[in-house]
Amino acid sequence: MKSITPFRTASPVILAALVLAGCHAPRSDMNVAAVADSSVVVDPPLVKIDHSDGIATTVISGTVHRQPNVGGVLTGRIDIDFVDPDGERIDTIKCDFVPSKVPVDPNTAAAYMTRDGELFPTGTTVRVRYVDSTSALREDVDGMDYTGGPWSGKGGGAHSHGGGGHGGGGGGKGW
Repeated sequence: MKSITPFRTASPVILAALVLAGCHAPRSDMNVAAVADSSVVVDPPLVKIDHSDGIATTVISGTVHRQPNVGGVLTGRIDIDFVDPDGERIDTIKCDFVPSKVPVDPNTAAAYMTRDGELFPTGTTVRVRYVDSTSALREDVDGMDYTGGPWSGKGGGAHSHGGGGHGGGGGGKGW
């Protein structure tokens, strides 16, 4: 268990918002990865740079759907880790998905999207992972990362702000 600094928080968006008007082509200088989970499939994220408001913004989006033959209600969040080429986790964003419960039909997906004002360096890996609601609550209360996996790093650079990267929450950059 590693102690972590506060995360940034991203607001959920509807699936239709994944059609990102004004975005440029995906970043080819970043790697993407999705962590395997026994309950859900988190597809590798799409990472783009959006210039539509005159400011370069990193946009990360993707989908999550349940594994075949997994029953019950599945709620939680997606954690998006930014890992430098040396394997050090340099930042994490907590991101809700919509709908808030992973659909029962494994052919139907929930979606997530977040926007962040930081432009990460070439060679950064964007890693997404599902965190079930029980673990997410425990992590948030304890201030620990129980699900960070093999790239947990030192947690340096993590900060908190709301509104999908443009709000002021949590004592972070406050864009």
